[in-house]
Amino acid sequence: MPAGILSKSYGPSFRHYRQLSASLLKQLGYGGRGLVMESRLLAEASALIGRLTVAEGGAIYPKDDITLSVFNVIHDVIFGRGQNQV
Repeated sequence: MPAGILSKSYGPSFRHYRQLSASLLKQLGYGGRGLVMESRLLAEASALIGRLTVAEGGAIYPKDDITLSVFNVIHDVIFGRGQNQV
């Protein structure tokens, strides 16, 4: 029977990679007191709402807008800026 999460041994290599990933996420603005990641997400959520309200009650196909929002958050974290259009 394969080992599950509960029976997995979390040795030194696991701790090393956990600390490495946590420090990388902190450098990218996740966690901490700066709320950098939260401000990025809120800005993109506001932009998404703005793009979706253009339809003014009409039928919409939100796939492209949602895809753009996810792309923008990832792009902003990696490169420091996002894209404006699909």
